[in-house]
Amino acid sequence: MDRREPPQKGGHERIAMYHPIPHALVACMSEGREPRAHELEALAARVWREAFCYASPTSWASVGRGSSDHRKAIALASAAFGYLPPAATAQDMSLAA
Repeated sequence: MDRREPPQKGGHERIAMYHPIPHALVACMSEGREPRAHELEALAARVWREAFCYASPTSWASVGRGSSDHRKAIALASAAFGYLPPAATAQDMSLAA
């Protein structure tokens, strides 16, 4: 069987795995670089899904860019990357409502 072909019936199937550590986080740490904007946004979306989903019925796509909720998720994602964006303020970093 050619490796590029899908497995035959009864063969092994590829299963999508949940990765507890985002690939972008590993890449930034291993390359010693700051996160790119899309990496920071993706991790913020994941933070929102996994941490705030119980406290808010709002999906990440509906969270207003620049809103208090958006800043909180970005601040947490930034902290995970070990990165403090230049425009971050103490108010942005506060998780208090």
